[in-house]
Amino acid sequence: MKSCNVCRVPDQTVAFRERMPAGLRVLCAACHVDAITSSVRQVRVPERVQQDRYAQMAVHYNVS
Repeated sequence: MKSCNVCRVPDQTVAFRERMPAGLRVLCAACHVDAITSSVRQVRVPERVQQDRYAQMAVHYNVS
């Protein structure tokens, strides 16, 4: 049996994964799912330049 490149445990589900980076191509099923779900890109939202009325009042009255 082959062993996984991440967990180093021999497993029957270990297979060559074509679309993974070079170091993560031989993975078991559990590590493959972990690698796929952790590589999801998170959307970054730009900060607002304008402050709303309540934020302006908090700055004016020194409220944090």
